[in-house]
Amino acid sequence: MIASGLSTDSGATYFEQLCAAYNEPHRFYHDLNHIASMLGLLEASGFDTPLAQWAVWYHDVIYKPGSTKNEKRSAELAELIMRSLNVDEDLIRNTVQTILETKNHQTKSTKKDVLAVLDADMSIHWNGRRNLFELSRKCS
Repeated sequence: MIASGLSTDSGATYFEQLCAAYNEPHRFYHDLNHIASMLGLLEASGFDTPLAQWAVWYHDVIYKPGSTKNEKRSAELAELIMRSLNVDEDLIRNTVQTILETKNHQTKSTKKDVLAVLDADMSIHWNGRRNLFELSRKCS
């Protein structure tokens, strides 16, 4: 067992499912490179909290080009997995809300990790490569 009470076998199964989803052939941008980029930006910024990590891994897990329900379905899957793992209810609620907010990249949240997730998700659109750490320092 690992510290969270999740067996390594269960964790490996969920991780394999995530990797399979992000390696689907129809994905051009919403793939493992996008996830790795986001995680790298969050780590560099110091905002790689459990909420941010859950949100990053699950925000695009369901992706059907042209669908308006990708974020909703991704949030529902995240909630289902997190509940099955007995994750804290506040973390589940905040993760689901953050995933839903990746649809329009607008939030009422003032939580820096939530804002960092939304910024990291949009990082491919930045003009040049801004550093999330520098952006977050300006907001402090």
